[in-house]
Amino acid sequence: MMWRIAGQVLRGSGVRGVPRGCYRRERHLSVPRYGSCSQWSEKARMSSGNAPVAARLEGLGKNLWVEFSALAVQTKAVNLGQGMPDFSPPQFVVDALVEATKTTAGNQYTRSQGHPRLVKALAKMYSILHGREINPMTEVIITLGAYTCLAHVISAFLQPGDEVVLIEPFFDCYVPMAKMAGAKIVYVPLRPQGKSPGTSKDWVLDQQELEAAFSSKTKMIILNTPNNPFGKVFTRAELEVVADLCKRHNVICVSDEVYEWLVYSGNEHCRMGILVRGVDE
Repeated sequence: MMWRIAGQVLRGSGVRGVPRGCYRRERHLSVPRYGSCSQWSEKARMSSGNAPVAARLEGLGKNLWVEFSALAVQTKAVNLGQGMPDFSPPQFVVDALVEATKTTAGNQYTRSQGHPRLVKALAKMYSILHGREINPMTEVIITLGAYTCLAHVISAFLQPGDEVVLIEPFFDCYVPMAKMAGAKIVYVPLRPQGKSPGTSKDWVLDQQELEAAFSSKTKMIILNTPNNPFGKVFTRAELEVVADLCKRHNVICVSDEVYEWLVYSGNEHCRMGILVRGVDE
């Protein structure tokens, strides 16, 4: 087993902190954490010159959040693209965090799918919201943020050649995640209703256009309500159309409802999990 670093191939044995049978030598030595000798470091890939990135990364382009966040810092601009609180957390949260550090009981490896206390609390809350009993140990999983959750679901279910339906406009991470899985993206835009649409309510799904996007290759539809960046809260009627198509075509609906609590009066947030009740959610 070998490392190839900046054009060098080195063998080793028993170097402290490095898997037996391999080590690497650089001007700035970086010992791999639980390293696999078949891996290349980022520095190695960039400096070797003959190790192109995987084909699945081609054409993905830059991440706009990375670019604009850097520009905001550089120009000392107010960043309206991301949530940047300029106030401290509530004192009771700080106190709870301090107390949690005083015991070793909770500072160990926890259950992989989520700490029992946390998943039970979430299951209890969503059981009320969904009107059915949710099993905390089999129906709730905790991830490191929404990005991680979406990436896991998309990569777990999509295979090369599958089709995934995206409703435009959509949050930017859906496309690279679907492309990384080798899926083909089918776009369905919201259409303006009336001559001069004034709010996001005036942009609606065309039912015939949505139905035409489904085929024998369709594996998934990704839905975001309330929508980012548009702010649209999909109506129950629109979501029922989506739910019906998913049932008919046996399609997975990934319902991104991260903004479910940010709904203005006069709007109703409908949860897709309720509309597909009775089928394999």
